[in-house]
Amino acid sequence: PRLDDIVRAYEEAACWAWPSGAVGEPPRVVAVACTTYEMEETPAREAVERARELTGLPASDPVRHGAEPLAEAVQAAMEERRGSA
Repeated sequence: PRLDDIVRAYEEAACWAWPSGAVGEPPRVVAVACTTYEMEETPAREAVERARELTGLPASDPVRHGAEPLAEAVQAAMEERRGSA
């Protein structure tokens, strides 16, 4: 399956536990962690960029390239939720 389809499936599955009548936005995917350990550097960076382009979300291989984009996306989503609650 395509990565954007997988993101939608994760969001749908997260909503299964979302209480009926709950206040606020339902759970959503805010970043993509890639695993590129078997790839050479250039194809690994290209794979991460494809993930970004396909999903429109921050993406990184946190082991190879650092978790900062992922952590920033999670932090921003948490702050957004606090602001809308």
